[in-house]
Amino acid sequence: MQAQGTQVTISRLQRSVADSLATVRYGFKEEYLEPRTGYSLDLALPSSRVAVEVDGPSHFLLPDGRGVRKPNGPTLLKRRLLAAAGWRVISVPFYEWDGLNTADERQAYLERAVGPPCAAAPQASPGGCTSLPSCSSPGPAARSLAADKGRTTKLTAAAAPAAAPAPRKRVGIARSRPVPLQWS
Repeated sequence: MQAQGTQVTISRLQRSVADSLATVRYGFKEEYLEPRTGYSLDLALPSSRVAVEVDGPSHFLLPDGRGVRKPNGPTLLKRRLLAAAGWRVISVPFYEWDGLNTADERQAYLERAVGPPCAAAPQASPGGCTSLPSCSSPGPAARSLAADKGRTTKLTAAAAPAAAPAPRKRVGIARSRPVPLQWS
């Protein structure tokens, strides 16, 4: 979370994603302070409740024996809380972004991630994250063993977008007592 009055440093990775996103879709705000959770969103479209989180190496655990990188605890918590607050969270992992060599590849990647400007924003999965383009219903070619017990999905730049999922019931995050997370 970001305390009020704290100065934010924007990484070169985030600047690169923001610059490419500006050519794809207008209106994203950088370092938007989400009022319900207190989190600072890397790039946000508040009117559609779409957040693009640029995830550098510090957002991941070390790769496992198969080379799979899984998000760390604070990153998973942020995704879940933002999803519970009604945000569609799109993750742009550094290792995928760095693998895109041209401006056209980066723009195509982001177009699949955020969808057309007139598309309704689908809700995120219970894991709280959407990586290209939806983690609720990715096509078979898009499934991966990403993180969060399979609830966070990532796509490669060549994968086709999936259909938008059905609207989900909004879940509030304010509770009088702590509620343990349940894995299904």
